Amino acid sequence: MSNPLTRWSCLLGALLLSACDGLPPPVSWLRFTPQDMTGWSTDADGRVVTQCGPAVVRIDFSKRETRIEMEVENRGDKPVVLRAGSQTASPTGAIGEVWRRPLSGSRGEDVPDAVPYLSRQNLELDNGWRAIFYLDSPLGRDLVLGQQLVFEVEVEQVEAKIVDRAQIPLVATNTAQGKRR
Repeated sequence: MSNPLTRWSCLLGALLLSACDGLPPPVSWLRFTPQDMTGWSTDADGRVVTQCGPAVVRIDFSKRETRIEMEVENRGDKPVVLRAGSQTASPTGAIGEVWRRPLSGSRGEDVPDAVPYLSRQNLELDNGWRAIFYLDSPLGRDLVLGQQLVFEVEVEQVEAKIVDRAQIPLVATNTAQGKRR
């Protein structure tokens, strides 16, 4: 006669196997990693940083909440116009959202919370203000492992008629790099 414990163990194992049969396989979290850091440096928090005209640009590729989190601070004495996105892709829908806040840390007056951001859309940023971009879909579609793009940030000083550009080649990967938050 068989042991009741063995019978229950077999029954439980069969039940677990049948329950797991319909589950999809685990999906890796794809993120971008820089391929060429020319013109960029890394800060203490693991973000890549560059100066683009009067603006300081910081990009964090390590957050799980979004694929690209970019902060642009206008440290100049005049407003600038920002544009950001892939050099080659031209998605028609929003690639993420953007928040604008004063550098002083206050919420600011008459500032909407997050607004949708289209690829390479003009965004005016007053002097003494920052824009924080949360770009979940910089190509306008789902990522594929190994997919590459050149992410570009333009800062236009309208009155001076000067446009500064910063580019960073990226590749989609599923390996961890930098700190996770």
